[in-house]
Amino acid sequence: MENNMFFDENTSNAKGITVKKWNNKKMKIALFCLVVTSCLGETLNIFGIKASILCAFGTLFFFLIDHVNNPVKFSTNEVKRLSFFVFFWLFYATLQMVFILNNDYVISSYLSLVINIFLIIMLATNIFEIKDIIFINRALILGLVINLLIAYWEIYSGNHLVPLDEERLLAFGNKPIGVFGNINDLATFLCWGIIALILNFSLTHKNIFITGILIIASVYILLVINARAPIYGILLYGFSIILCYVLFIVKQKSKIIFKFIIAFGSFIVVTFFLITTSLYTLDELILIVSSEGNQGSDLYRLELIISALSALINTAFLGVGPGQSIVVSGINVHNFFIEIMVEYGLVVIGGIVSIFIYMYRMYKWNLPLFLSSCVMSFPAAFFLISISSSGANKIRATWIIITIIFMAVSISKKNKGITGK
Repeated sequence: MENNMFFDENTSNAKGITVKKWNNKKMKIALFCLVVTSCLGETLNIFGIKASILCAFGTLFFFLIDHVNNPVKFSTNEVKRLSFFVFFWLFYATLQMVFILNNDYVISSYLSLVINIFLIIMLATNIFEIKDIIFINRALILGLVINLLIAYWEIYSGNHLVPLDEERLLAFGNKPIGVFGNINDLATFLCWGIIALILNFSLTHKNIFITGILIIASVYILLVINARAPIYGILLYGFSIILCYVLFIVKQKSKIIFKFIIAFGSFIVVTFFLITTSLYTLDELILIVSSEGNQGSDLYRLELIISALSALINTAFLGVGPGQSIVVSGINVHNFFIEIMVEYGLVVIGGIVSIFIYMYRMYKWNLPLFLSSCVMSFPAAFFLISISSSGANKIRATWIIITIIFMAVSISKKNKGITGK
């Protein structure tokens, strides 16, 4: 009976309540540290062990203490379904490993998946209010600030925090890489940081000056790196926020005009797509839209995608297994969605896509205009940004920002008493 007081939320014992609150506080701090260290790649080590791994064990320790006598709870049923989906994904990946004959990249890819799912589950089971989202999102912003400081130090000192081999030194020795050891990984992370900044402002409406400074500092690094997809993705994100905001205002004034604009816009987009694809092949389109000097690289990426999709078809769309997209293509396919689909099949990629479709449904729920605009603008920008890095799905911040945005929508719906899907 004495032990139960420490974990019973309904206890009238002051000591029990204090300990329960303190355990929750320690859990939140551990989760905050986990998110920050997850933004620091392989750089921060303590006695040769990655700080993020140590924080993961600390987070798990406090999680188990919190739930010795308490069931695991979720903020909403949608978050619960998200958690069940990622558990299914992990189970499916484990089952796939039994049938993989080529063990190259299997263990590293599977461990990366385990860590990412652990992050999602910890966020899903410990975020219950908008203030929790703001708190954890600021951990991501802190990770952005640390990487920006390192990037500017690299620019002005000519040194790198992460040691580079001769090949990578020749490839991007004069460009910042932050803690990632790769300019595209840094560029992708900076984009998630920019989106975290805008999300923070949409939830708090505070610190606009600091937010603006950090966004400008991040965009400057993107320009120095000259990462095309992240730059285009952030430009698309900014344009989409403005467009969505205007459309939401129109919707408030007249739903008929709103529906007409959406229908007409969809007609233009579909017509343009059909005409373009009927006049040009994929190769020709890439040569048209690709900048000079990058055409060969973009055509090669298309070949990688086709090769990976052929392997997926050969598995009856069940997926080739963790890390095997690299084996079948010879190199990473540089596409977040294609890589997941090829490795884990149509069921898993269907679950991922449904998360982004859920974000597009913001227009139905009459949530705050700026938050709705930020969320609805995310999927299209994500699609562009995520093709830059060779391993966007292995960057921890990718899954952190997806989970945070998903939960921001779900909890905002709950707060307004919206129960529809």
